[in-house]
Amino acid sequence: MSSTKSILLEEARLISFNFVRKPVDFNDFGETVARLGVYWLATNAGPCR
Repeated sequence: MSSTKSILLEEARLISFNFVRKPVDFNDFGETVARLGVYWLATNAGPCR
């Protein structure tokens, strides 16, 4: 089993619904961080408590 698949299976077991793969290229990394910020601040809905 690949490490990515095992990580995804563990995340599913822990009921985590988010996974971000870190890009190697610096420019791609910056774009990913910007998108992640928008996701967490505007899109993501936290767990119901």
